[in-house]
Amino acid sequence: MTVRNQLSAFLNTPSLFLDDKISAYKPFHTSKKATAQPPDSENYVFGKRMEEFLEFYFEQSNQYRVLAKSLQINKEKITIGELDFIIEDNTQQKLIHIELVSKFYLYDPAIHEELNRWIGPNKKDSLIQKLDKLQKKQLPLLFNPCTKVELQKFEIEPKTVEQQLCFKAQLYIPYQFETKLIKPIVNIDCIAGFWIRPEQLHRSEFQDAKFNIPIKNDWYCRPNKEAEWEELSSISTKLDKLHKMKKSPLVWVNKSGSIFEKCFIVWW
Repeated sequence: MTVRNQLSAFLNTPSLFLDDKISAYKPFHTSKKATAQPPDSENYVFGKRMEEFLEFYFEQSNQYRVLAKSLQINKEKITIGELDFIIEDNTQQKLIHIELVSKFYLYDPAIHEELNRWIGPNKKDSLIQKLDKLQKKQLPLLFNPCTKVELQKFEIEPKTVEQQLCFKAQLYIPYQFETKLIKPIVNIDCIAGFWIRPEQLHRSEFQDAKFNIPIKNDWYCRPNKEAEWEELSSISTKLDKLHKMKKSPLVWVNKSGSIFEKCFIVWW
């Protein structure tokens, strides 16, 4: 995919929360249209590239101006955290601290509590863990005395800054699971596909399908016919290697040449 495709996919990925009832912070939404060509990026780390896209979005907007980005906060020469963005909203005449989160979560109905059911593809993280970190560490950092010292360089007083959360996420539910069984705590529009275990690939509907394992920077993107498609036998070898490393890849599935789907094939 091109960088423009990746930017468009980022902008079109909805916010995980539509209000502040769960995260306790007002959600920040981006408009969905990429109006300009982003510069080529040499940053192949997914999270950092998404930060570049959000910065580019601000730069192309008449409404926002970036005052500070990736602002490291230090205490006695030790970094204690970082503020993603401090921006000025020219329309509403206010300053906003925005934390960006770009995530992929799988729904595991076997877990007891609803919010706990959203877990990372490799079971190394979860939505509830991320919310806890945001609310106890990342967002309160704005009011740390060390942060006040840094913000004085920009003539910004922390108490004048509003905090918002740009939480972009794609959600994946078990194969053929009924969406209506999921409580609408999160934005259901974030559901982008399904997840399965390797043995489910032996089902008849996957036997003639073609597959592609995209790079992570393309994970937000929609699959298309121009991708390099492989047979199930070929993709199975790659899956085995990834699963032995306890990695659950995102896979594009091409059924009948015209039906494209996204899924995680988990190792667990």
